[in-house]
Amino acid sequence: MGITEGIKSIHKQLDTIRKIPKCVGCECVLDVMTAVEQDLEDIDKPIAKEVQLDLKQWVDEGNKVRHNCLGCEVCFPIKPYNHFSSLINGSNEIEINGAACGCNDNACGSQPQVNSTACGCDDDSCEGEPQVNNTACGCDENKSKNTHPSNCSCELKTEVQKQSVCGTVDPNDSNVASPSTQQEQKWPIAEGNYLVGNDTSFVAICTLADTDLPSEIQGSGLLNHISIVGTLSTENLGIERLIRNVTANPNISHLILCGRDSRGHQAGQAILSLKENGIDDKYRIIGAVGPRPVLKNITLKEIEIFRQRVKIVDEIGTRDVERLHQVVRAYEGKPNGDPVMLLPIIQEPKIVKAERLKNDEWVHDPEGFFLVILDRNKKSIRCEHYILDGTLNEVIEGKLASDIANTAIKRGLLSRLDHAAYLGKELAKAETALAYDMPYTQDLPLSKSKALNQTVVS
Repeated sequence: MGITEGIKSIHKQLDTIRKIPKCVGCECVLDVMTAVEQDLEDIDKPIAKEVQLDLKQWVDEGNKVRHNCLGCEVCFPIKPYNHFSSLINGSNEIEINGAACGCNDNACGSQPQVNSTACGCDDDSCEGEPQVNNTACGCDENKSKNTHPSNCSCELKTEVQKQSVCGTVDPNDSNVASPSTQQEQKWPIAEGNYLVGNDTSFVAICTLADTDLPSEIQGSGLLNHISIVGTLSTENLGIERLIRNVTANPNISHLILCGRDSRGHQAGQAILSLKENGIDDKYRIIGAVGPRPVLKNITLKEIEIFRQRVKIVDEIGTRDVERLHQVVRAYEGKPNGDPVMLLPIIQEPKIVKAERLKNDEWVHDPEGFFLVILDRNKKSIRCEHYILDGTLNEVIEGKLASDIANTAIKRGLLSRLDHAAYLGKELAKAETALAYDMPYTQDLPLSKSKALNQTVVS
């Protein structure tokens, strides 16, 4: 497939995906569209400019209803984007557990260990950390396109000369650009889903895919003791924004990961892998298992400052705010990385008060609506599906609520979780009414009175 065909293909696929109700405002889809838009900037073809305009419009529309990643097992935009990215980079990568092997053997389980070699310094006794893409670039100013999208290779060569020990960047080196100058202008410097607390605190919290946790942290008063708290769903652009904000505040030295990790992207696992392993020569986080853990819009300098300066506190899965208070208090008193003693995590279920849905919060399912009726002659449930203009589309008949619900899902008659829950509730009522010869009326509670003798109750 040529570049032009590849651009047309990703454009068509993203146009289809963005129209899926759960995807239209999803952070994952919007991030991928933004990434494609950035990739197209370097392609000098009319089709690239046309698609960029569409992508910008789609992102603007999606941002109006933007929501965090739902943690879907299959993330629809990732696979087409991987193909597109491989195409424009001239790569024939094979995806193996989220890492690019680069070989042609589908059974190969290896990952490129570009950074696992010696660090490259002249000290034979050195035991320093492996380099992260910081060998001499050997370019001239006219060949900067072969380097990291955010870093000129000549700038990278200069950066290598500034490294203090074994190819690592010393954040205290006065010659390394300090992020504090950025903080003085504006902080946080990257947009995201976060709440800012005391920006002089050296503790930050990331609640991963737990969108309710930041507001609970704020309500508990913990926000006064941390610099920032925010969510994170994606293992690429989301992590880039997190790194940019954390490194832009020189006070932050500890990042607490908590809340539930997203199933589809596993961004928390990606951060732990980044801290432990760094990135390979394709800017992919080594050891990350998410579908697209590639950091292509951030400088190597920011990545290394993040890895060296910031201690990651692994509390993934913790949703108890009191536990987070304990963790913050423990690290508040140990700003220099001294050993911290914490009580073992005791996981208790989170209790959330159920809220009644208001009438003005109800959203119609684009796929239509259902009418549930009992057919007592056939001793079955009749589930009629209508499209939004009131036209009868299909009728599903069965004796068990679970069979009817599963059939409706398989046939694509539902696109919203709240409508699926509603249909399940009504079908369960209808099944009970049929089994115990009780009257049934949709949207009304079952009556304890004796059964009506008429054939159909609707």
